[in-house]
Amino acid sequence: MVGVGFAANFLSLATQVHGLVGPSGILPAREWLDTVAAADPPWLRLVDAPSLLWLGASDRALDLLVWGGFASSLLVVINRLPRLGLALCWLLYLSFLSTARAFSGFQSDGLMLECAVVGLLLAPRGFRPRLGGEPSRLALFCGRFLAFRLVFEAGAAKLVSHDPSWRALTALTDYYENCPFPSRIGWWAANLPRDCHVAAALFTLLVELSAPLIALGRRPRALVAGGWIALQLGILATASYTFLNGAAIAIGFLLLDDRMLCGRDLPSERPRRRPIRSIAAIALASVWLLVSTAWLLPSFGGDPGELPAPLALPVELLHPLRSANRYALFAAMTHERLHIEFVGMRAGQPFRVYPLRWQPQRLDGAPRAMAPHLPRFDWNLWFAVLDDAGEHPFVARAAERLLDGDREVLALFAADPFAGSPPDEIRVLLFRWKFTDAAARARTGAYWQREYIGEYEPPTTRVQ
Repeated sequence: MVGVGFAANFLSLATQVHGLVGPSGILPAREWLDTVAAADPPWLRLVDAPSLLWLGASDRALDLLVWGGFASSLLVVINRLPRLGLALCWLLYLSFLSTARAFSGFQSDGLMLECAVVGLLLAPRGFRPRLGGEPSRLALFCGRFLAFRLVFEAGAAKLVSHDPSWRALTALTDYYENCPFPSRIGWWAANLPRDCHVAAALFTLLVELSAPLIALGRRPRALVAGGWIALQLGILATASYTFLNGAAIAIGFLLLDDRMLCGRDLPSERPRRRPIRSIAAIALASVWLLVSTAWLLPSFGGDPGELPAPLALPVELLHPLRSANRYALFAAMTHERLHIEFVGMRAGQPFRVYPLRWQPQRLDGAPRAMAPHLPRFDWNLWFAVLDDAGEHPFVARAAERLLDGDREVLALFAADPFAGSPPDEIRVLLFRWKFTDAAARARTGAYWQREYIGEYEPPTTRVQ
């Protein structure tokens, strides 16, 4: 499952990496590496930006990174040198994330890197290892500890965030229209009676806060796993969170054993391990468990910036590797949907809208499912409206690239409304969007209604 997740991620990157971080993209990787090089001595540069793109950040280098990552993921999928495949997936994915800046801040990215680390501990060695081998107790403990953290931190974050909507069980009353990528089923869910939303919020909290039951044995673990997987399937049906829910479901299955899944214990052979390999596995697991535990502490109300010194140092040193993280899933809910649109203008002509690929723009357009694809530009536009424009400079950079008529950036949109002849001015407009109710949908055929708010930031004009 980890191999499938990485394959989906690298294929997703192949459709957008040049427009995001290519030499003429919105936030070029080379630009960031030059900034790090100017600020750091040579020995520190690879620590602050651990990336193979130091060797080159051209379009060809990005293609090699993406397709090399995809090939590595296939090694895992077909069970050929799975440990090598996982190590390469981790390295190549981290190389992209370390240089992508605004396009790499998603919790799902960190989760994929953690899955690679745990996968290295669980995967058998060899060119073509036999399936069904029993993992070591240490590896299995690490996998279940990741499952515990993911479930428990999701629930604890909702409590320590002090979001009143979770305490009042109203967090889901407007969730389905305000999540980054709603689905058509989400429109139907949004129109359910209020009591259904209250019950869904209560179920979510009960499942996530039941995580400590994992320590009480097989049956409690199965109960937590069943609730978690059911919750993730519900989220997957009503919204698109790319590969996050699939990864979360796979992690939930680590809580189950053969008897739970097949009704009986399956025959297995515990592989004999060489001491040096065992020592390496123990070292990797120990460091990962230490840093993961440090990230777990804020779930009990602490401040990540006030960790005890023995924990703070390894957390700080290993943070650039993004392989042990905190998962505050849905900690604070968004209660309105603000939406950015780019429009181009020429003197004496009506403005033309740049159609986004995945965010809604037509009132009668049904919400689209796109998982496991992660359209990083469209998703970041959803985040950008939650803060001031100055905190998200990638929006202005995108407007500048549209004025230049950059083909790679235009490929991030569904079409070029100016057919290769760029406009004289780009404006970024802000709208408030809401789902229609069932009556309005039957009358007008529209899934959405919207209201114009104003300009997100000052217009971008061509320099004369």
